[in-house]
Amino acid sequence: MRRISLMLKQTLALVGLTLSLSSNAAIIDLGSITRDTSTGLDWLDLSETLNLSYDDVVAEMANGGNYEGWRYATKEEVMLLWENFGVQSDYFHTNNQEYMNFLNTVSLLGNTLGDTSEIYDYGVLGLTGTVNSNYEDAVFSFSVGHLTTNDYATKHYSNATNWFYMNEPILGAGSYLVRSVPIPTAVWLFGSALVGLVSFKRKK
Repeated sequence: MRRISLMLKQTLALVGLTLSLSSNAAIIDLGSITRDTSTGLDWLDLSETLNLSYDDVVAEMANGGNYEGWRYATKEEVMLLWENFGVQSDYFHTNNQEYMNFLNTVSLLGNTLGDTSEIYDYGVLGLTGTVNSNYEDAVFSFSVGHLTTNDYATKHYSNATNWFYMNEPILGAGSYLVRSVPIPTAVWLFGSALVGLVSFKRKK
């Protein structure tokens, strides 16, 4: 009984640690990856896929490719990412907090235009449906940017298939790629402890 009690205490401690980690949602800079703990998603920097075609990126998602384990983000995921960064308005002034949040986001994901006179995080989303008879599939873009000649910055979502082909380089844009955050070691330990506890009880 003492052994079971000890295992139970250890398991509960691990549960508490896991809940504590998950409840403290945050944006974490991991170099070329930005982690949003509130959604459990890792985001690959837009600069990592800059100027690549949609088809080139998809090809590298295969086993052994540069983007194995990644997928294209949805519109909803991208919009939520920016909201979690503190950029919630579609149109905001450059002297408020949202603009500072925007600059911070660009510093993490990469300025896709690479020009100090135009600060943009411009990226491509995935295939989301049929557009018209000329385009079988729809590729969409999501951009947040600011021209230094303008006092405002904007968020914009649009159908990008109208002005580029999926097999041609997308100049000045990256791809919004996401993957699920790897399960923390504490969760694996918690699961193992539960399995061990159940197994021990069955033997008794």
